[in-house]
Amino acid sequence: MTAISRDGASAAADASLFLEIALALLAGCAAALLNGWLASLVAVFTAFAFVVAWAAPQFLTPLLVSALVILPPFVGWLTPMGQFFDLPRGVFYGSAFGILLWMWRNRRRPRQTLLPMGLDARLAVSLLCVGWVLLPLVAVAHGAPNVAKALNAVVYEALPLWIGLRFGRVQPGRRLLQVTFAILLLYTIPFWLHELYTGRSYFHSYVPPLRGMMNASALLLRGAHTRVQATFTHPLAFGQFLLLATPIAGSLVFVARLRLLGLAFIAVGVLSILATGSRSPWAALIGGAVALGAVRKPRVFLVAVVTVAVIVGLSPPSSPLSFSHFRNSVHQAAGETLSGFSTQNEPLFSSAARIFLTIASPRAIAARPIVGYGLNALESGAAIPTVDNYYLRLTMEVGIPVSLCILGGLVLGWISLARRAQNWEGMLLTYAVGAYLAEFLFVGLRDSLPAVLLIMGYLWSQGGTPTQDNRSRRTLADNLLNTTHQKGTD
Repeated sequence: MTAISRDGASAAADASLFLEIALALLAGCAAALLNGWLASLVAVFTAFAFVVAWAAPQFLTPLLVSALVILPPFVGWLTPMGQFFDLPRGVFYGSAFGILLWMWRNRRRPRQTLLPMGLDARLAVSLLCVGWVLLPLVAVAHGAPNVAKALNAVVYEALPLWIGLRFGRVQPGRRLLQVTFAILLLYTIPFWLHELYTGRSYFHSYVPPLRGMMNASALLLRGAHTRVQATFTHPLAFGQFLLLATPIAGSLVFVARLRLLGLAFIAVGVLSILATGSRSPWAALIGGAVALGAVRKPRVFLVAVVTVAVIVGLSPPSSPLSFSHFRNSVHQAAGETLSGFSTQNEPLFSSAARIFLTIASPRAIAARPIVGYGLNALESGAAIPTVDNYYLRLTMEVGIPVSLCILGGLVLGWISLARRAQNWEGMLLTYAVGAYLAEFLFVGLRDSLPAVLLIMGYLWSQGGTPTQDNRSRRTLADNLLNTTHQKGTD
């Protein structure tokens, strides 16, 4: 009787799964008829995210990361309520509702401790949670639309962190994360090659359903060269994704039988970064390596800093390593910008604009330090078009208290991971997160931030939980007591 009931339940579950898939395909077809085939992908991915979250949430990683890469964020449609519905929103909200049903179905099972091991890691998670709780409350000062944006940001950030913490140790674990980024790295190649050869994006003819929304009708140039952006809205956003994808996919070089693939992925990532024409990813790669060395080898880092300072201080004024030479170069560059804008001095204008906007940012923060100007409201609230520094940008948007919690949680969490990296695979994943956080010093975009929190959750979960740690300590203590008791008996 039990076998029959189990078989019947299994058959019912299979039938339900096939029904969900059929409904997903029907939703995709309907969306294709109403909004085009690109919009149909949004519907299909949303339905599949819900099904996977409800049936097997440990396999949500590919969907969550793919939602940030498969389509540009301006592809989607308007809901009857006038809200824009794109691929990230569909996948993340579909996953969230599926997770709620999964939790309700498994509510009688024993709960697992999700807090990572180590006081600094737990403090980092706690700071992030406090920041996410305060974010909608602060947004109340800017009206209901900003509250909706704040809640949306909480879902985008809290859900991937929870997935990483909860299922990071479940099979297939880290390998699924590596393979996902490797496949998506390859996925972007045809798009940026198309941009290099044609000078326009594959999505150049797509008209977003919202007026004034950023699109891909024109690509940025640096000199006479096209700056590729693939499926993103800006080369800098594409560069941020590459900072994660290249080290993570490249970490397969430490896996037996996959070493050549790992090297190939590193080469593809480097070529992709070169094609973006951006300077900040290279600075971020260096900054991530320096930060990782400073955390893991602080004495060596201090000696290196002192050595560089001595070399710069003792260098003659004519030397390229001297501070005087650097100061003269800056004055010369500033003088060139006064002669007018041209394709030759575009990088200098870009650097000058970043400096001016960075100087203006602290003044704007001082004017509204507690609640900020609201999410995505800098241009209307602070009269600043953009800020190429995410640490300053977030503080301007949400105020100092909330930004301290979120940014402090990110930085402190990364430091805890850098201290605990046990092997080269884990080191490269940690390095990818560090390079991304270093990129925040030069870029105010946050398109790939959910993927960063997913990676951090994975790394924390694979470092063990307090429950596991205590259990291993008790086992070790029991073994030592048994050994001592046997020696005393002998």
